[in-house]
Amino acid sequence: MAIAGANNQNRADILTVKQTIATNDQAYAQKFEQVQAAVGDNVAAIQQTSTALADTNGSLAV
Repeated sequence: MAIAGANNQNRADILTVKQTIATNDQAYAQKFEQVQAAVGDNVAAIQQTSTALADTNGSLAV
């Protein structure tokens, strides 16, 4: 999902990507998010990725 607003050379965006996978052996989820604002050549951006993984062997990852 992307949300954007623009006014001439000024721009603001929010990008969100979500992914989930579940099989007989494991479950995986990931979310990526980027927030960006630009005025002319000045750009500020923040990215965040969250991931979780669990499997039948008892392994966990966050």
